[in-house]
Amino acid sequence: ARPETYPNAERVDMFQAYLMIEFFSENPEAGYMGRLVASLYLLLFLLGGFGCARELSQFGDEDQPIVITYVGDNSGSMNVDATGGYITVQFSADRFVNYTIRYGADCYAGGLAAALPQSGSAAAGVTVSARMNYTELMANSGTGLICVADKAAYQKASLSKTFSVSTINNYVTQYNETYGASGAPMSSGKTTEFQIFQVEQTSPGWSNNFVNRDGGATKQNGSSLNYGMLTALDPNDGYKLKMLVVDRSNNRVLVFNSVPGSNAANPDVVIGQTDFVTGTAGITQQNFDQPVSAAVCSNGKLYISDRSNHRIAGFNRIPQSNGAQMDFVLGQAGFTVNPLVAASASTFNLPYGVACISSRLYVADRGNNRVVVYNPAPSANVAASFAIGQPDLDTATPGTNYGAASYLKEPTQVSYGGSQFFITDSLNNRVLVFNSLPVSTGAAPSFRIGQILITDSSANQGGASPNPNSLSGPRALAFRSGKLAIADSGNHRLTFYNLPITFDNPAATHQMGQPNFSTGTLPGTTAKGTFSSPKDMLFDGNYIWVQDAGNNRMQYLALPF
Repeated sequence: ARPETYPNAERVDMFQAYLMIEFFSENPEAGYMGRLVASLYLLLFLLGGFGCARELSQFGDEDQPIVITYVGDNSGSMNVDATGGYITVQFSADRFVNYTIRYGADCYAGGLAAALPQSGSAAAGVTVSARMNYTELMANSGTGLICVADKAAYQKASLSKTFSVSTINNYVTQYNETYGASGAPMSSGKTTEFQIFQVEQTSPGWSNNFVNRDGGATKQNGSSLNYGMLTALDPNDGYKLKMLVVDRSNNRVLVFNSVPGSNAANPDVVIGQTDFVTGTAGITQQNFDQPVSAAVCSNGKLYISDRSNHRIAGFNRIPQSNGAQMDFVLGQAGFTVNPLVAASASTFNLPYGVACISSRLYVADRGNNRVVVYNPAPSANVAASFAIGQPDLDTATPGTNYGAASYLKEPTQVSYGGSQFFITDSLNNRVLVFNSLPVSTGAAPSFRIGQILITDSSANQGGASPNPNSLSGPRALAFRSGKLAIADSGNHRLTFYNLPITFDNPAATHQMGQPNFSTGTLPGTTAKGTFSSPKDMLFDGNYIWVQDAGNNRMQYLALPF
């Protein structure tokens, strides 16, 4: 071995000590003292913890290739956090290594991830967990590289892992099309409560609820009656996890290219306006009039309920620049007309919640007292396939008794918890539960939340105040494992229920927004955790996002359980 092979100073010095001993041993004229000095020089390293045998072993290791052992991965399940989807790979090496996760032809040409590049170090035999992002995997035919080098970067090695592109696409379908409503529950990892669209007060509390953040004109970091929200993986933009917020009274939809992490977050793109400082309504291929909800299917198609234009705006992809034009429209004959006409397979009356579920598009057609379904989700102006809550696509009769053909009264949202389908039947002050996903006309609910009898429709079950079983104007739904959340808008609270629902009129297990279950009045404060007509929400680990519409803000809050 030669000293330059081992650039570590200690190893070079030790090598020099070995040379000194050899020199003095072979040259008797150097004398006893010379040999003693060389021996003491080496002894210093032994006392310093290096050890001759240890150093020789390390020298030997560096002359041998690094052995990487692949331990496993979690590619058999969907994993999504605030930046998007990913696969966790696990590996170990036979010695101390520095590692990076790269994508490309090899470890030299390959690039790091655009978000959350993975690198670090690990001792010999220690299992490392590292992240490979859907974004880079899909851009490289499903392949990622584990690149390692020893401490001196003398020996290097790599391991290539290829995952099924179709499996990753299936996860996008699972994320975007299983739950409907505000999207799949996520786990962004954020552990600090905050709000956006208002100046965040620290003392005496979150005391602002101004329109457009300061009571003034439309702006990028403000809102006016923010309604629906949605998170979705965007297969047309690197499989990023994006958040969409429907800003109803500013007649726009705000797109965050990653999930907001603080009060300082600003949206990246606006849909419905050409810039962030315009909020006017319109009936064009570019504008909205009071949008309230959005949905993204697995192929990236975006649907926005353009409420007062009585139509659904369709985009072939989530726009990446301001002022994008619609690609198609449902419910109207063209982009510049908005007449309100009788119910049919091709019309809407104040459409509200939209949802992509199992390749279908579901629309809560509020003014027509029905949910209309497109099978499959459309790419052009086509007729709906069937209706829920009415006997056909030409009937719009309000009703309550779901033993009859017409049984909905101004529904506002639909959602699917994986095994049960839900409709917020707003003016019947209840949520209807179906034990399977409706796939044709004539589907009837299995259970109801919020009412005692099948014919009951009064707010708070006819009482002067709410209780754990009652609802008043429910607007939205959200799910996570074993739990359902309802935006009980008229009671200015969220209510939570255990899943599955197996009987009528279940009691909520928890609530947020009020001091107790028997209070339903508008809070006299805008303090953190209080709401004014909440319109949507989304589970995020042990936290929840809430569209606090009446306070013109979105809150990120810890759950009460």
